Amino acid sequence: MSQSTTLISGGSASWSVDETIHLLREQWHLLVQNDKLFGPEYALTGVTKQLTAITDFLPEVPRGLRPGAVRLAAQYAESAAWLHQCLDEAVAGNRWTQQAFAWAEQIDDPIMTAWVTYRSSQQRLTSGHPTHAVEQANTALRYVLRQLAQLGTAINRHQQLPEVRDFLHDLQGAG
Repeated sequence: MSQSTTLISGGSASWSVDETIHLLREQWHLLVQNDKLFGPEYALTGVTKQLTAITDFLPEVPRGLRPGAVRLAAQYAESAAWLHQCLDEAVAGNRWTQQAFAWAEQIDDPIMTAWVTYRSSQQRLTSGHPTHAVEQANTALRYVLRQLAQLGTAINRHQQLPEVRDFLHDLQGAG
């Protein structure tokens, strides 16, 4: 079986790894909307359940598809972090921020690393550490600037257009 046709079983159904990642990505967009409509407690329930599923799913993901699955895990973890932060649950928020950061670094994803670093700076600011918050915000900005330079080069060479399209799609869902 190819990587895209490797089956993941859950409940009474089986899906390809690609389908599972796509489904979980679409679910993430819906959960972000749930937060806007129903509040963080409601959205956190779904995010937490999906994080459990993703964590169980990750060991089964073939090597070639792993970066996309790990990036999705980092997105969910970052969402859990800010939902906990919205609920004034700083310890849980910090834990999920650290997990999101670890996953982003695992796949060397500078955009997710920048975003998680920025979120971490917000957590430091609200916990009374403004100097650390500014340092982390500056680090996040450096990540973004470095990535923008790389994306500009890639676009000029027409090499990474699928990644650019996925990134822009994810940004639209987060806004």
